[in-house]
Amino acid sequence: MLEHVNVSLHSDERDAIALFHDGKADFIIIDDGKGSSFCRERKIPYMNALFSVKYFICVSRLIMMNSWRWLLSNGRYSQKVITWAENADEKDLLCFL
Repeated sequence: MLEHVNVSLHSDERDAIALFHDGKADFIIIDDGKGSSFCRERKIPYMNALFSVKYFICVSRLIMMNSWRWLLSNGRYSQKVITWAENADEKDLLCFL
């Protein structure tokens, strides 16, 4: 545990910040006002839990697009199958969820 971490923070926030300082994280997901202020003041990269949902959607889209490109380059799909997959929407996928 870091001694210089503000004792008014909850133990979970202190632990997350300590893990960051130990090099075990690139950023912190935190949803506590005092913890967010602490991170801002010390230039620790963080995001709140609400923003993290958007972050993970963005990451998922990037992974999906990279996977899509890889499959198009390496797979052997007819144009008919490619067109069908490109036009598929959420309702077409619901049965798999």
